[in-house]
Amino acid sequence: MACSGRTVGLVMTLILVVLSGRAAAQGAMAASLEELMRSGSLRPGLGIYVTDTGGRRWKGDVRDVSSTMLTVTDGRGGAWSWSEGEIDRIEQQDSLENGAWIGLAAGVGVAYAACKMTRADCLYVSLYVGYPAVAFGTFAGVMVDAVGHRTLYRATGSVRLRLTPTLSSRTLGARMSVGW
Repeated sequence: MACSGRTVGLVMTLILVVLSGRAAAQGAMAASLEELMRSGSLRPGLGIYVTDTGGRRWKGDVRDVSSTMLTVTDGRGGAWSWSEGEIDRIEQQDSLENGAWIGLAAGVGVAYAACKMTRADCLYVSLYVGYPAVAFGTFAGVMVDAVGHRTLYRATGSVRLRLTPTLSSRTLGARMSVGW
């Protein structure tokens, strides 16, 4: 039995609501290492990316943080230290788990909508649309989180480029802003 456009609209709205959490604004960035240390956002053992003022990017785990210095280890015995003035940006990689769950939910929503929209047997639709949609959604969610980073600290005076997608019933595009 085919479903109404209203049911499909509801399913698609639920999918968008689930996915919109990914687009939510990040919390406020810290203005100093001291602020990061006090907030508990930068604690020993946390995996981070540090971009120095020369533009080089380093990946490692926090070994020690103070109000003026940050030390990171690479897990192979190497360690790097920077003073606050030598750091341009500190980022934390997003957890892959939440991306997998969001992608899985989107895939299940697509599979459900496909099953409801067709007059074919749901088992048949699940095999050819549902399972691939769930697999692709999960994979896509993990990939989005693998490249996504949460900025914990950005030095004042550095240039920032922000690209925001714009989507409405009449427009599809992007808004770009540059700040420094």
